[in-house]
Amino acid sequence: MILPMPNSSDSAISTSSADSTSSAISHSITTCVAQQDNTALRAALYELHRERFLAMSAGGELTAAQEAQIQALLDEDFGATRAKQQLLLAFVDEAVAGRCVISKANSEVTYLQKLYVRPQYRRRGVATALLHEAENFSAAHGEIYLIVDTIATLQAACALYRKLGFKLLTPAEVSTLRAHSNLPLPHTAQALIFCTKTH
Repeated sequence: MILPMPNSSDSAISTSSADSTSSAISHSITTCVAQQDNTALRAALYELHRERFLAMSAGGELTAAQEAQIQALLDEDFGATRAKQQLLLAFVDEAVAGRCVISKANSEVTYLQKLYVRPQYRRRGVATALLHEAENFSAAHGEIYLIVDTIATLQAACALYRKLGFKLLTPAEVSTLRAHSNLPLPHTAQALIFCTKTH
């Protein structure tokens, strides 16, 4: 499978730990092999997911259905080493600042999903560092492409991907990707798929 890509000089993900327009921050990226008995990490991830759901909740309270979704996400996080997946966590001063899940779709593609950075750590290079670590994972496992999905209304995310050299795939390119991989790509009208070369 060959997808049209920008020139290699345009597609490399920056290795900087902070965006040039933001304040520098010291953080580390850990490829987490989460254990079910790691109660402290599970509690930290619960707060991260709860924060994200509260931001989307107009009433300011979580519903029972949303709590169930959070528990399902936690189960997914702690099972992320199965099915060729890895959970990546960004830590700032030992606090969980952001996370994403990456998986090997096939011999050419790594798929990054559910990238989230907590509001207090945004515009400080955390998302860039997670994307760079995902690129390293992809290249180390021999994949050529790193795929990420988002939605059109998340303008900051779209701008970040473009800044880091990701190319927005056309509907025809997305169809090609679906035909040659088992990726659970979103089907909504707002969904956008970005792609970059890892090497």
